[in-house]
Amino acid sequence: MNLILPISLSLFILFFINIFIKKKKKFFFFILDSDFKKPQSFHKESILRIGGLFLIIPVLIYGIFNLNNIFFFVTTLFLLTNFLLGLIDDTKLIRNPFLRFFLFLSFNFFLIIFFKIKINNFDLHFFDYINTIEFFSYFLVLFSIFFIVNGSNLIDGFNGLLTIHALIISYILLFICFYLNLKDELDYILIIITGLNFFLLLNFPKASFFLGDNGSFFIGCFLSFITITISNLSKTISPFFYAIILYYIFFEILFSVFRKIFEKKNPFYPDKYHLHMLIFYFLKKKNNLLKSNYLTSIYINIVYLITLIPVIYFYNNTFACKIYLLALFSLYLFLYFFFRKQCKI
Repeated sequence: MNLILPISLSLFILFFINIFIKKKKKFFFFILDSDFKKPQSFHKESILRIGGLFLIIPVLIYGIFNLNNIFFFVTTLFLLTNFLLGLIDDTKLIRNPFLRFFLFLSFNFFLIIFFKIKINNFDLHFFDYINTIEFFSYFLVLFSIFFIVNGSNLIDGFNGLLTIHALIISYILLFICFYLNLKDELDYILIIITGLNFFLLLNFPKASFFLGDNGSFFIGCFLSFITITISNLSKTISPFFYAIILYYIFFEILFSVFRKIFEKKNPFYPDKYHLHMLIFYFLKKKNNLLKSNYLTSIYINIVYLITLIPVIYFYNNTFACKIYLLALFSLYLFLYFFFRKQCKI
């Protein structure tokens, strides 16, 4: 379909929503980020955590032109569900982290089973064997979405960090859709890119809005769901290629959980010892707060983009992709312990 009309309409509506929310900021007190003492807080004024709104609106407008498209309907239902789950977090309607965790798993698991969402191939014997058992195959999808959604939420703490990261991944997936002639997926990614670019203007380098959990949950759900969809449709590309483009988000949450358990901390609660925070503290030694904030986002995403270049040459070689993925995990660990030693916090 022609995307000019839905994209133009989306940008027009987003522009006026931006103006309206800024003028009526006091009416959105329930979603203001005013906690300046939490470990991951690096701002000095109250800012609205409603970034997901700028992402879900283009999707819903696009839906008006695609009411009979099953792919659109299923994908949007997942995104809308996770957007609302994130909004519940942001508004503090449910304060118990274990209950929020249960709701996230329950709603996503129901959608996965109802629509029979599966990952066709892992290229790992153990997971491929488990995947043959229908019930457990749904769990594998759930955990895949869980790690990317929570990893996205974890790295969302600096202006532009998650948004730029999501844009890089989205453009890579867009190219793959173009190469494989996946029209519906390509159009959907373009709509998401529209929202991401608009929000980036409001969040980088200085933030007038934060993504919030509603935005980070939305992005994480989109990246995981669309990657699963495209991977299932691209038999010539190794599944580990898709693991590589998601490696930073995935390994950030995986390493964080095991690190906190090792340090005898509750993995459900945040701390200030994540890689992006360590890099921020390192930069803050020579820069002011705002500059250190957005430079952290720039440096991390530049390094991430550079690490993706080699995989272009062996995207269809599963063995090479496996080795390279382990190398990327090793690089992460090296950088983490280097900056933790430098910061001494």
